[in-house]
Amino acid sequence: MDKEITHRFIEMNKRFVHDKERISNFPPKAIEMYEKFAEGRCFCGKKIFVSNLIKTGGGTDWIFQCGHKLTVIGLGEVGQSSVPGDRFYRSELAVVKQSEVKAQASGERPKKEESELAVVKLLCHMYKKHLHKFILPETDSHIDVIGEDSDGTKEYFQVTQLYDSTFWHQLGKGGESSIVLRERATALIIDAINRKMTYPQELRNELILVIDSGVGIQQPDITIDKIEILKRKELFKEIWLVGRMKNFTLRLYP
Repeated sequence: MDKEITHRFIEMNKRFVHDKERISNFPPKAIEMYEKFAEGRCFCGKKIFVSNLIKTGGGTDWIFQCGHKLTVIGLGEVGQSSVPGDRFYRSELAVVKQSEVKAQASGERPKKEESELAVVKLLCHMYKKHLHKFILPETDSHIDVIGEDSDGTKEYFQVTQLYDSTFWHQLGKGGESSIVLRERATALIIDAINRKMTYPQELRNELILVIDSGVGIQQPDITIDKIEILKRKELFKEIWLVGRMKNFTLRLYP
């Protein structure tokens, strides 16, 4: 199955780079990326191995491994006539050296509503399969996404990003951003929870807080015992740290 997915990924990019008229509209960095994918290579030149294809609310995520990196490419579709590749958002976990992992992102950041829906659908695909209908509230509220099962029972989700505004500002300003995690992963989780503690208790009691961590964080890098706030009662209905694969997704509370 993995070989089949890798083959599909390579062939898709071959077709794309052979469409000279279409690809000429892309910046040089993007063209270089697609050309390497068409050769079955990563940005660094090493052979890639596509391990997963996830369809989410934000389009399609290709997940592949290359030596020291785990990379997610978000291939968003910007209209019914568009094809994967019209725009991309790349997030990576790269092992810089032993016990030092760097999270990085580049490209066009997905729209807020798009990324919120995508990460909730991904969480439910992994752990809440009974929810199959998803709704974005029409007005601003404490609820970002509503999930509903076949009986009409609803779950309410609030989504926040793991990385802080500085990370995203740099991405928007320079087109790429990175942060070396080491022991910062735990602090980032604490900050993400605290950002949402401004909601009154009665609202938090019905909310599932979803912390979007991009590709994800390796669980050994998280020191749960140091997250004192998780020892409190009545934080949220649930708190999840969500990556792009099951082994990078963790229920933090309760």
